[in-house]
Amino acid sequence: MGLEAVHALTGVMADHNATTGVLVTTSWFGRASEQFAQRNRITLINGAELKHLIKKHLNIDVIPGTTPPRQAKPSSNRQSGRPGPVV
Repeated sequence: MGLEAVHALTGVMADHNATTGVLVTTSWFGRASEQFAQRNRITLINGAELKHLIKKHLNIDVIPGTTPPRQAKPSSNRQSGRPGPVV
């Protein structure tokens, strides 16, 4: 993931007076992104770490970055109300 996304998160953090941020990707981050994030209290989670966290906490094996099967069942996750802010 490019440095632009990490820079954008820094702007959102400033706008919401957030002291830390988390950016997740199904791919990977470049070295410049990692260095910038470290200096700005941003945690980066790449595809391999995301896969590990999903397996650890949900006990589901996934392959980040792939598309769902064509005959995928609709989600049974029904949410009501307004979603919270994306930070």
